[in-house]
Amino acid sequence: MPYRLDTDTIETVPTGYADTSISSKAEIAKKKNEYRRKIYYAIRWGGGKTCDEIEVSLGLRHQTASCFIRFLTQDGLLTQSNERRVTRSGRSAIVWKAAEIRQKLQQELF
Repeated sequence: MPYRLDTDTIETVPTGYADTSISSKAEIAKKKNEYRRKIYYAIRWGGGKTCDEIEVSLGLRHQTASCFIRFLTQDGLLTQSNERRVTRSGRSAIVWKAAEIRQKLQQELF
């Protein structure tokens, strides 16, 4: 199983990772909830968005947007729709939708 960056515990970094990876991990840990909220609500309020649309609308790099879309999907907050849209590069991309969750659960997650 590939290593998943655990942003909850910044002390644990696999052996062999450079100091820049440790620094990046600490930075992500600080912004984790901010990214989760921004991406989730952009998709929810926008009626669904592709990763490319998230990158453009929030000014994020592809690696950041796709990483947090994956985390939100794994947490059951986003789902893949059957819809596809063309990206800036002309490729077809998944349109992500917000999963239906209870208000209380939503508040606990964010």
